[in-house]
Amino acid sequence: MKILFITANGDGLALALRMKQEGNEVKVYFKNKKESLETFEGLIDFIPAFQEYAKKADLIIFDYTYELSEIAKYCWTYLRNKPIYNFVKLDKPIKIVGETIMPYDFREKLESDRAFSHKVMEHFKIGEKIPNWEFKKLDEAVKFISSNPSAYALKVEGNADSDLSYVGITDNGEDVLKFLATLPYRKEFKSVKQIILEKKVEGIEIAITGVFNGNDWIEKHVNFEHKKFVETPYSFNTGEMGTILKFVDNHKLFDETLGKMTEFLRQIKFIGHIDINGIISNGKYYPLEYTPGRFGVPTYCLEMEGREISNTQFFYSVAKGEKIEVKYSNNWIIGVVICGEGYPFYEQIGKDKMKYMPVLLEKQEISPHFHPFDVRLFGKDIYTTNAYVGVMTAQGKDIKQAQEVVYKQYLPNLKIPRTYYRTDIGDRVIKQLPELEKLGYYL
Repeated sequence: MKILFITANGDGLALALRMKQEGNEVKVYFKNKKESLETFEGLIDFIPAFQEYAKKADLIIFDYTYELSEIAKYCWTYLRNKPIYNFVKLDKPIKIVGETIMPYDFREKLESDRAFSHKVMEHFKIGEKIPNWEFKKLDEAVKFISSNPSAYALKVEGNADSDLSYVGITDNGEDVLKFLATLPYRKEFKSVKQIILEKKVEGIEIAITGVFNGNDWIEKHVNFEHKKFVETPYSFNTGEMGTILKFVDNHKLFDETLGKMTEFLRQIKFIGHIDINGIISNGKYYPLEYTPGRFGVPTYCLEMEGREISNTQFFYSVAKGEKIEVKYSNNWIIGVVICGEGYPFYEQIGKDKMKYMPVLLEKQEISPHFHPFDVRLFGKDIYTTNAYVGVMTAQGKDIKQAQEVVYKQYLPNLKIPRTYYRTDIGDRVIKQLPELEKLGYYL
């Protein structure tokens, strides 16, 4: 089968490699390859332009939402009848919550436009709305906190979203006020269009993910991210340090969230992944954000660990809109991110510190449980290219057993200089399970 991967930042390369190993002709169009010149060199075939190969490909897979809207527009205009994964195939504009959106822009808008995404959540009556306030001017936000002392999370709209996000640690908002006072001195501040304050909600962070084939749900799972660098109260967030996942069939969280969108997704002919992350607090679910039409990293590596079907058959059938029977593992699945020196500071440190460290594999082959990311091939040997080295996955009848397998069996067989990983992935979830079950979220 001829398969084309279209990626902005290389998120889906571990899957592309796996599908190549399954005997397919896999080509990758990597939009931002200049920023990651050596990533997967020698392991996968990259092409400088996507149009010609897209015309003859049997399957096209988008792995990312941002920065690919123009390419999605091309595919929607000329190739809409092909099997395309992570795509919206409706042949006319989408009208929802008072806005009209072209199908090829829907995925990106749902994730990047926070105000729009929360209107969509309210429209489908998904969970409880987190109280929030929007301000055009900095001093207005300062006055509001001063008059309404509480714990807040700060977000901004503009090109500096992640850099200026801040979650308060005091009950009276004192630290948020101090953080706001520094904004005029930060270079990112000139890109800020609006300041958003959210009431800080404490509880159990949990996400529900589904795979939709344009007509039916093919896959559902609950997952728990571990974003903190270390699990301490004031640690900073990384992209991700590890994930716990459990496939589900019928589940209360799904019924309260994604299940309410079924008919809408059917109407717009949505194909691919969609995820809602939120917090359960005092028995109520507060949705935070959507991740639509792209793979969660490293979540999709855990999905591969638990699906008992070839990746080729799974993604091709879903993209074609076929109803397929997939056997999923009943086990708990764990994914541990293997980081190199400098992670999560890729550009500042990682690309120099982690260049060309040898990846020593058992039996000199990539295990089905190891999902590489920042690596390349020299001859027959694999070396690192940056600091997000890869993910190791495992499963067990409970989280403890999954931890035993990944930490005592799989990870010791992988040796890479200057790397590290958290050794407590899943501990927090074990403590949270009794509370979840008390609320009816059985896993």
